[in-house]
This record gives sequence, C-alpha cells and structure tokens, in this order.
Amino acid sequence: MRIPLILCLLVAAVVGSYAQRLHFRTYQDVGADKLLEPSCWLQRTDGSIWIGDQQGLWLFNGLQFTPVATSDSLTGKRVTALYEDPQARLWVGYAHGGIYQLDRQQMATPWQPEEGWPAAAITGFATGAAGYLWWATYGEGVYCRRGDHVYQFAQDDGLPALDIYAIRADAQGRIVVAHDSGISYLGWNKDKKSIINLTKADGLPDDIIRALLPDAHGGCWVGGYEGGVAHVDGTTRTVTPVAAPWPGGTVVGMASFGDNDLWVATDNDGIYHGNAQKNTWETNEVAAWKNTNIQQISADQEGNLWVTCKRQGIASANVRWAFEPHTLPTPQCVTTTADGHTIWVGTAQGLFAKDQTDGEFRAVPGTESLNIISIYRDDQGQLWLGTFGDGCYVRDPQTGRQRQLNEKAGLGNGNILSICGRGGNVWLSTLGGVYALSDAGAVLAQPGARFRALDAPGLGSSFIYCSMVDSRGNVWWGTDGKGLGVMYADGRYANFARHENGDAVGTVYSLAQDGTGTIWASTEAGEVLYLDGELLRVAPFSPNVHKGQFVSLRTDAAGTLLMTHARGVDCWHPKARQMVHYNGAVGLGDFQPALNGLSAAVQGSQYLLSDAYWVRYRTLDGAYRQTPRTQITSVAVFLQPVDFATRTSFGHDENNLVIGFMGYWFTDPEHISFQYMLEGFDQDWIPSDNRQAVYSNLPPGSYTFRVRASANGFFGQADEATYTFRIAKPLWQRVWFVVLALALVAAAIAAFMRRRERRLQREAALVREKIESQFQALKSQINPHFLFNAFNTLVSLVEEQPKQAVAYIEKLSDFYRGILQYRESEVVPLEEELRLLRDYAYLLEHRFGDNFKLDIQVSAAARKVVPFTLQLLVENAVKHNVISKQQPLTVRIRTDADGYLWVENPRQPKRTQEPSTGFGIASIQSQYRLLTSRPVVVDDADGVFRVGIPGV
Repeated sequence: MRIPLILCLLVAAVVGSYAQRLHFRTYQDVGADKLLEPSCWLQRTDGSIWIGDQQGLWLFNGLQFTPVATSDSLTGKRVTALYEDPQARLWVGYAHGGIYQLDRQQMATPWQPEEGWPAAAITGFATGAAGYLWWATYGEGVYCRRGDHVYQFAQDDGLPALDIYAIRADAQGRIVVAHDSGISYLGWNKDKKSIINLTKADGLPDDIIRALLPDAHGGCWVGGYEGGVAHVDGTTRTVTPVAAPWPGGTVVGMASFGDNDLWVATDNDGIYHGNAQKNTWETNEVAAWKNTNIQQISADQEGNLWVTCKRQGIASANVRWAFEPHTLPTPQCVTTTADGHTIWVGTAQGLFAKDQTDGEFRAVPGTESLNIISIYRDDQGQLWLGTFGDGCYVRDPQTGRQRQLNEKAGLGNGNILSICGRGGNVWLSTLGGVYALSDAGAVLAQPGARFRALDAPGLGSSFIYCSMVDSRGNVWWGTDGKGLGVMYADGRYANFARHENGDAVGTVYSLAQDGTGTIWASTEAGEVLYLDGELLRVAPFSPNVHKGQFVSLRTDAAGTLLMTHARGVDCWHPKARQMVHYNGAVGLGDFQPALNGLSAAVQGSQYLLSDAYWVRYRTLDGAYRQTPRTQITSVAVFLQPVDFATRTSFGHDENNLVIGFMGYWFTDPEHISFQYMLEGFDQDWIPSDNRQAVYSNLPPGSYTFRVRASANGFFGQADEATYTFRIAKPLWQRVWFVVLALALVAAAIAAFMRRRERRLQREAALVREKIESQFQALKSQINPHFLFNAFNTLVSLVEEQPKQAVAYIEKLSDFYRGILQYRESEVVPLEEELRLLRDYAYLLEHRFGDNFKLDIQVSAAARKVVPFTLQLLVENAVKHNVISKQQPLTVRIRTDADGYLWVENPRQPKRTQEPSTGFGIASIQSQYRLLTSRPVVVDDADGVFRVGIPGV
C-alpha cells in the first residue's frame, strides 16, 4: 500500500524557512471587491468556480463575478456549504438551514425534503458509497437521505457532538465527520445506523477536529484546533500524528497536490506546506496570509491553490512556481545536489551556493574570478564548471578541492558552453569542438587525465553550443550552422542538418529529450524542432506559441518539455500533445532566462534563473488539466434564452441563434482565445476572442456547433464543447406536406367537380320544379273556374259597389303581376310572399265574404321561402274544404320555436272533391329538399291539416 506523503511528515523534522513564495492573484481588478466575507469555494467538473459569501452565491469565470439568483428571491443569506454530487448537481447550503439546488437555468431553487430543513447552518454535503446524500449542520448533527426519507444522526444514536465542522466521503465512500469530540465514521449496517468514533485518546491531535481531507488511498488527513495534523488509516482506523513541530494555529482547511504535497490553512497563522522530500513544514511560501481569518483552502483542476478568507477575499496561486528575488551578478547556469538541498549558480563573478535551510546565496571561495557559463554535477557529486576563456574547473563541494582543466589537459578551446556526462564519461561543448573525458570521477585524484577531441562529421565550424546525453547513452550536440549531431552509444556518428522541407537547420542552441524519448532542439530562428526518423520537423505548436528566442530546453520529472524564453515558460506535454504557457499571470513577469539557466529535475523540483529573481518549478504528482475547459453557456433564439440542455429543435422561423460559450482557465484567464465552427454551415474554424457566436437566418438543416478554447493559441488537443440542433423546414418544403397538399388539391378538385355536378343537377331540378310550379300556379289561377268566379265577383261589385270594383281589379292585377315578377326566382323574402298572399286573400274574401279568413301570425322575419309556396297551400285549402256560412274556413299561418312556418286549416272536406293533380305539396317538398336538409312536414291529425315549411 502506498503511504501518503511517504510518511516523511510523520517523523521528527524541523520547520523549514524557505524564502521562495507563491505568486498570489487577488482578483480585485475583475470585481472581487463585490464579495462580502466569502466563506466557501467549489470548482465543478465543468471547470466553473462557485463562491458563497454573506450575500449568497456567485459564479466566477476568471474574468467576472456574477451573482446567482434564487427562484424564491432569497437575498442577504449567507452561503455556508457548496457541493457537487456524482450526478453533477450543485447543492447550496445556507446559514439559516436552507438547502438549494442549481437548475438548468443557473438559478438556485429550494430543495425541501418531506421532513423539512434543519434549523441550523449547513456545514457540508457528501455522497456515500451507496449513493445516499448526507449533510452536516452546526447544531443538529448529520442528516442522511435514504430513499424517500431523511434520517438524523444525533447524540441518541451515538454521535458525540452536534456541532459538525466538516463532512467528507473518503476514497472508499465512507462518510467522515469532524466535530468537537474528534471524528466519526457514519454509515448503515443494513437498516441500522452505524457510528464509529475516534477521539484524542485514539491518537487524534486534538479534542476538536476542524478540517478533513481524504487521500487517494482510503485514508484521511485531520486538522485540529491546536494540535496540528494527523493521518487516519481508513481501514484500520490507526491514527498517525505528524511528529514534526507544528508551527501553530487552528486548522481550518487542507489541500493536496498528490501524495507528496500537503497544504494546511490556519485561521490566523497563515498557510503551511508539508514538504515530503524536505521533511519540513514550509512557512514562508505563503507568509502573507497571517491574521486574515482564512475560511477555506482548495486545489483546483489546473494546479492552483485557492484561499478564501474574510479579510482578503479570494486569491489563487499556481503551486508549480515559487519565486525569490536575488542580487547575483549575471547568473548564467544552475545545478543542485542530488537531494536538492543545495543550489549552485554560476555567474560572471564566480560560483554561488545556497543552502535551502538558511535561504541565502553565498560566494564560493576560490571561484571569484571565474566567468562560469555552464555547470554539471557528475555521479560522484563533483561540480564541473565551464568558463568563458579559462577552460573547465572540477570541484569537490565537500572538501573545496578544485582543479583547472585547460589546454594542458587536451582542451583545444577554453570557452566551455555546455557540459554533459554519464557514468564516468564527460563531454564538453566548446567554441572549438567537442571534447570527451573518460574516468572523470578520478580527475581530482589523478592529475594526468586528458581530453580527446571528437573528430565527428557535421561539426561545422566547431562552435558547439549545447550537448546532451539521452536515455540510451547517445551523445547529442547542437552546432553553429550544421544542425544536430549525435554520437551513438556504439560509436557511430550521424548528422541532421535539414528541415523536412529541405531547408538548412542552422544553429542549434539547446537540446532536450522528453518523456516519450523524442529529441528536441531550439534554433537561432526561434523554432523548436523535433527529430522524426532522419528529419527535423517543426513542432506542432510553433506556429501558434508566443514568438521569441528559446534559450533553454529541459524536461521535468514527468517528462514534460520545458522551454524558457523571454515571455515566460512553455510546457509541452508529449503524451497528451498539449501545450501550457506560463507568464506573468503566475509570476513570470519580465522573465529574462540565461542560456543554461534551467537545472535538471531533482526530486520533482528544478530551478530557473532570471536577471532579477530565481524560480523553483515543481512537477505536480497527479493528473491536472493542461488546457482550458470549454463549455457552452447559453443559447438564445432572437435574443430570447432557451433551455438548450433539453431543446435541440427549432422552427424554420426560429433561425436566428446566439450561442454563448466560456473557456475556464484560471491560470491565465485573460489570454484565452477561441475557435468555433458550425458544421453544416461554416467551412472551417473561425478564430474569436469573444465569447459568443451569432448565426442569423440559418437555412433549414441539421447542425453541430463546435467550440474550443486555448490559452496559448495552440488548439491541437484543445478541449471541445458541442451543441447539436436542427432547424426545421417550413411545412411547404417538407415531402410529406407536398404529398399531402397534392392529395388535398386533387381531393378538393374532385370534391369541387362532384359538388359542381350536384349543384348543376340541383339547379336543373329547381328550374324544372319552378317551371312546373309556375305552370301549375298559372293554371290554377287562370283556370276557367277561377276566372269565372273572379269575373262574377267583379260584375257584382261593378253593379253594386263601383269603387270596390276598382280596388278589386287593382288587387287582381297586383296578384298576377307578382306571379310574373317572382316566377324566375329560387327564393323570395317572406315579406314579399306574404304581400302576394294578402293580394290573393283579398280576392278570396270578396268571393267568399266573411266565410273565409286568413289569420297571419308571422312577423316579417329575415327569412326566405320558395315563391308561391304559401299561395299554393292556401289555394289547396280552398280547393278541398267547404266554405259556407255554416262552415266558415280560417287558414292560419304561424311560426314555431324550431323555425318552421306552418300553414294550417281545419278539415272540412267537400262532398264532391274537385279533381287534384297531386302536384302542389309534392312540388313544394321537392324544391325544399334541394335547398335544405330539413324536411317539409305534412300533418293531418286531430281534424287539422297542417304543412310545416323549413327556413332557408
């Protein structure tokens, strides 16, 4: 089993006093002053950072702080806990006991279990191995949501204290809580609560445990109120206290960057760094955080350390880089002891050494006159000092014994630009070629050692700027004008002096071999090349990185290629094929590196020299992101936001989209750039420094929006976010619609033709019925009997009542005029039909006197009837019924509630019936059948004959 921190902190050690310090950024320039006593911090898996303070919840993207609204308008409530569960849901705990979740619209929404919220502040959340959600409170113990019910773990269950400071799930999914009586492991044994308590009697550093930090192996670091830090084995529950002197202070938080790196924050005594390699607590790396009331310390996905405190807000520092100013005279090269305890720097005024415990560079006696431009530590610990003009010096740092190697030792040139070695062999690169020395460890003991010049092809003018021994024992050198040379381990030589395009490589300044075995070279043209077979190819990142002269190449402990230049340091991760650029954002401002100013990696650290300061670079243990995390943050249609997480289809008139995106890279957020492309619309990637893409009037089709972010202009393996959506075709462009429309048109035409045919048939029938009706009406009105009666009546009136005779003639004339006027019409207004009927009734009343009456109980309603309908029905009543003084005849015309017009008369049949054609009522029924679906009703019951005419 791998032991966290290699237990180096768990043995007696002294407190270190490193002068190098992290470079913290406080974000005041981007709105951190809006925060009010921030208390908690969380980075989600999508890369975004969330902060809780006295005012509520904030989202931070590296460039601005955005307050997060709540669905119930909760304001002014202090956020005390943040947590992202395995389903990527964000949980927010408040000081008043409220629990909220973040919905897809980035709004905090209350989450209320059936049992309600606690009445105490929420201090943390965790998810155990069984998937249950746990939350801790300050005053009510711990709650667990199991299924649909919430269970409380309190003192009645065996929990020693109700004030819970921290809750975490370890690597095995066990729930650990810290409280005023130590720590407790909580869980379930089937349906029973399980609590295992550990106290100071079990080895904890304190009665009160304030902070927890699970490690990657199932154990957990615990921080106490006064006693410092201890480690708890997750399986055996064995507690191992840190034996190194604790600098002091109440532990409020811990963060880790791998097994060998523990950072501990105290409330008012600053931040301590547990260094496994040095067996110390380093107290000066973050010395500026004393008396700031720290609330939380955290590690992000990029290797940044975040500090949240009440008095200084929020800040971050990349823990890879620590800085210390110096006054060294022109530093030019650097190396360290095998344990990294001592650093040597070669300058224009001799050699300087720094013991890591005292923090001061001191001049090394006997080297004051040397202009040291290269330095190498061999396997015996001897220092090889290459000078400008004085050859090479070999020095034993333990005894101070020193020997000069110059032309007397076979060196043809005293300008030593680079030194490398392996085993007992050393190679010197000079302005006069390459020189080799065997049995180099005996140089001080055997003064007769001599160099031999390499007579290798491809040395050019013999100006050799750099040399390197690779992992296979091959010796490489960079020439002035002849590219890259190599002497293989078997003694063969080779030269690589051409680009892949055939151009000459020129001068090579620096060499390195990365973790995959690839050989890299930097040239005077500012290019970085790599050897691929027998060709030197341009690095994939060269067209995009910050331009400048690369002065030194090295690999770190993880095989990452480090490239120092005037604008900072670029790190190429060969396996992931990703590039990270570090500059002033991490503290590398005004960086002016020396040619040999980058040491080899020793115990995960190496040192870089600049004119004004020197830098410690630390290789982090663990997987950290090397590129910005890209996220699509919003989609708007005609500037109206849509829920793009669930909506991927839009109508043809919803084709104006604005897509927002973000690249989360807190190491250097100001230098993020983007490339985006809409597959199906754009032909290639579109570069952009903005955080949104606008697409207006998109044609119908399926699209995939792709966006990627970079912090250095290299997009080779950049993280990419996508959004696939569809713009629907208009209905009239869809195949099914066209087919359906054609079918409907065809059906409509067919229906039209059928209706036209029926209409023509109906019109023909109406015309026929009308002609027959008119003919019958004329026949009935001009038949001899009718005319005889009319003329007899007229003669009687002329003799006895001349004035009435005139009126009679007029009515008779009006009646026949109406017959002629309406005979061509399909329907006539009821008012006109009644007028014609009254003229006809006038004639009948003069014929029958008071024995005939027409009772009309109809208002002139806005309805129409077939012409002569009422006249034919009245005529039919007169024709078939007795009209006498003893049996007068009354014909009544009325309407009912159903819209029918009724013509009715009492049954008074004549003894001798006049011949009937049967045409009248049958004709009326036929005509109305063509005009309406309602039938003509004939009723002959209860001694009354009635006919109902429907409205048309």
